This record gives sequence, structure tokens and C-alpha cells, in this order.
Amino acid sequence: MSLTERDFRIIRTLKQHRFLSTNHLERWHFFDHASPLSAARSTRRVLAKLKRLGIITALPRTLGGVNGGSSQHVWHLTPVGERLGSSRTERRVREPSTAFLKHELGVAGIHLSLIEAERAGKLKVIDFTTEPRCWRPFLGAGGSLVMLKPDFFAIVAAHADWETLVFGEYDRSTESLKTIAKKKADAYEAYWRTGIEDKRSGGFPQVLWIAPDNERITRIRRELGRTAGVTMALHAFTTPDDIVKKLTAENREADHA
Repeated sequence: MSLTERDFRIIRTLKQHRFLSTNHLERWHFFDHASPLSAARSTRRVLAKLKRLGIITALPRTLGGVNGGSSQHVWHLTPVGERLGSSRTERRVREPSTAFLKHELGVAGIHLSLIEAERAGKLKVIDFTTEPRCWRPFLGAGGSLVMLKPDFFAIVAAHADWETLVFGEYDRSTESLKTIAKKKADAYEAYWRTGIEDKRSGGFPQVLWIAPDNERITRIRRELGRTAGVTMALHAFTTPDDIVKKLTAENREADHA
């Protein structure tokens, strides 16, 4: 059985995000069907075909509440799928913890929100790079190698004349505020001061903290604000539901500055 271009697009999306729910894949690759029912049926049929061919498989458990809905299958590539269209050695997939899985699916959901906003004509997604390709090595104090580990790097534009660069930090309220301020924010501060990213990207990306609700955002902002050595101008804050509004607002503010 031959693979279609859509099959290969599904494979490439799973290469990038590692784990995706059925709903993610339906919204990503079956959005142009005549009805939601038609899209759902086509999604199930194509995923079943790719599973039958040994290209993808589902985790042995479903994950409840994905995207606010009922339990769903979570898909990933098999070693066969990893090898398709790639010269890289395939990754060995171990069953992830629930916390790790929800984090990965959350980042994928953010990417998908930007793609859907692009379809609606609200912005353009120029780049969205996930871990570990978005990580940035640099020399820290004493010449030691430090690895900055954002959850993603993105470039978006709300119009043709201005691009917004983002280091995304997806927070699920699982890390302490002290860890966020003294480890993560300190690492961004140190990397910013090297000037490496300005040469690489033409400017330093906004560090965008994406937290589940406004209460958590307030707590992160307050903790960073009272931590010595943190430059608050580097940081911005939003929820997953408001990320498109935040990024398009950033573009508008820059346009009228």
C-alpha cells in the first residue's frame, strides 16, 4: 500500500512532537473536511492504516482529558516510521510518565493553536522548533558548558513587516517558583548577556511563560520581579488560550511604537 502526501505530513508532525493525540492529528491534518463527522471518520481510517503498516502505534493507555475532551489514544512513530524520510537514527520510545506526556501534548497544542490562527489569517508561523533542536549551548561562568533548554523556539508575524521571536516555557504548575526564578530565569539572563542569540537570530527572543491560569501567571511574574538579576523586560506571560492574542498584540504594539 502506497503512502499519500498527507500520510507523510502526519509522519513529519509526529517526528517533530513525538506524541500526539487523535484530536491533535485530526485538527492538524483533517481540518478541511466537509463536516466534523467526516473529519473524525477519515482520521480514524488513516491512523488505522498507518498502524496496520507498522508506521505508528498508540500508547498502551489512553489519556483522559486531552484538550479538555474525553479519553483519547496518544500516537507515536514506530522505528519503521522514524526511518521514513529521515537519515537520522530512530529514537527508542519508552512509555512516558503522565506528567511528561501532558507536557509534550501541551506544547503540541500551543503549536497547533498557532497553525489554526495562521489558517484564520491572524498571523504567520515562520518557525516552530521543538526540543532538543531549540536548545542553545553556551559557555557559563568559569568557561563551563551550559545548555539553555526552552520548550520551543518560535518566530511568528502578524503582518509582513515585523517578526516576533519567542523562547517558549510551558508551565503546568509542577515546578516550584524558586526553581523557575533561580534556574530557568537565571539561565536566560546569562545567555542573553552572551550576545550569541542576537548574532544568530537578529535579536533576543521574548521569553514567553505559558501558564494554566492568571493566578499562576501572577505568581511567576511576582517571583521573577523580586529575584535579583532578572531583567523583567525579557519576559512575557500568557495562558494557552490567550497565546494568539498575546503574540498578535505584541506585533501591534511594536508596529505603533
